[in-house]
Amino acid sequence: MRMRALLLALALGAAVLPAGHRCAAAEAPTVYYTVGALEPDRLASAWLIARHVDPGARVELLPEGAEPPAGGVPFDLPDAAWSRRATQTTFEAILAAEGLDGPALRRIAGWVRAGEISYWMLEPGSPEERFDLTMKDFSRRRDVEAAYRYLDRLGRDPEVEP
Repeated sequence: MRMRALLLALALGAAVLPAGHRCAAAEAPTVYYTVGALEPDRLASAWLIARHVDPGARVELLPEGAEPPAGGVPFDLPDAAWSRRATQTTFEAILAAEGLDGPALRRIAGWVRAGEISYWMLEPGSPEERFDLTMKDFSRRRDVEAAYRYLDRLGRDPEVEP
């Protein structure tokens, strides 16, 4: 009986592995990638993916001209599902597509938006300007880990100011 079930499963295209074995492909993390300068929206979007969308994922921030990873999911690129539009940042596109919400994420989204969409309206010394300048500093230094730590702190507490 067990052999017939196994043969039927194989005939129907099921992947059958011996007990205790796992498929290596199922364990591979999803790779999300973007190409180009590490702008604040791009860095914040990478953090959002790594911390809230798919914590087990690998996020690659590739330099211009780099070869995208095979099978990777693009973001913040012209034809990507998660991309900046005239009235929406990539960060906001990801929040909307993934149904993510919360006071801290909304505040971060507002700061990203201020720097990406309405940068000419940034008030000197405002939280929006401080966030934008801090993220631009991380971008200039290509310090992704420091940017993630900064966003982790802002993302934990909706009362923390940049």
